[in-house]
Amino acid sequence: MSNEETNIGESIKIRREEKKYTISAVSEILDIKQSVVKKIESGELNPDEQLLNKFAKLYGCSVDYLHGERDLQVVEDDLGDTEKLLSQNINSIRKQLDRLDKEVYRYLEIKNQFKRINCMIEPPIELPIVFEGEKGLDITEQFVLLSGVYRFELTPEEADYFYVKLFSPKGYCESIFSGQINGSYRTVIDLDKDNTYILRIDAKANWKIIIDEAFEV
Repeated sequence: MSNEETNIGESIKIRREEKKYTISAVSEILDIKQSVVKKIESGELNPDEQLLNKFAKLYGCSVDYLHGERDLQVVEDDLGDTEKLLSQNINSIRKQLDRLDKEVYRYLEIKNQFKRINCMIEPPIELPIVFEGEKGLDITEQFVLLSGVYRFELTPEEADYFYVKLFSPKGYCESIFSGQINGSYRTVIDLDKDNTYILRIDAKANWKIIIDEAFEV
């Protein structure tokens, strides 16, 4: 290991600390592993000219300064390039967060239906239970079904694809309808315990769902 390599690593570390960047932030902005940053700063790894230029742009100094020149030269013209690097990485992070937000939103949609599960509503006095909705993603109000056999009937306004699932607060999930439906479609579900449920519907057309006792299995 040469003194020059050591000086470069030390200079990079000193300048990072002066700019109050964390190793994690530097690795994200420059799109390199944290272990690479650590090795460069410790002198185990010598950065190539391209990477050295990126460090200089990020830290707002000249490459000569990182080579050991202690007469710091702030490179104003390079601040725009640093902003571009930051913007690119921020946009990438935002896209990842958007994907996570969609998954979290779907989870919360279901979870929020059961936020009052400890104060369970009374079972309906009469069946059938009727839900109606428009095309798109929808979640019904909570409803209680006692143990027994029930008929689920889906009637779309027009033939199209429908995906309907039955959820309970403890994670029970059963597919009710899935696929192309043309006209009324019926299915029977055997529930072995009293519970609160919701329906999650992903529909390509307006729909009506009727839940009733099944007199024939």
